[in-house]
Amino acid sequence: MTRIRYSAAVIGMAAAAVLGASASAVAAPAAPVPWPENCKDNKLDNGWTAYCSSGTGRYKATAICKPISGAPDVFREPQEWTGIGGHSYVFCPPLTNVRDGGILSTGA
Repeated sequence: MTRIRYSAAVIGMAAAAVLGASASAVAAPAAPVPWPENCKDNKLDNGWTAYCSSGTGRYKATAICKPISGAPDVFREPQEWTGIGGHSYVFCPPLTNVRDGGILSTGA
């Protein structure tokens, strides 16, 4: 199960550090970023499902699919984000098997 979250504050602080910003600018507190909460994800047939019951923001299921031929893994995710209380589904393409999956989430 993989959970990936990127906040604008974290990305901004990393960019400021790379660009040589002063320590006081990097240490400034950032506003909290709302995220989906109480999330569950599971394997479903040859794919993955995700569900978050509270919080704010959006999320979607993601799956890592292993081709039967031994080719490199295929990463799948739905095109659309899902709102709180909705189910997100993603399935592996033909001639692949689901190896792992998780939830991608974004604030607000």
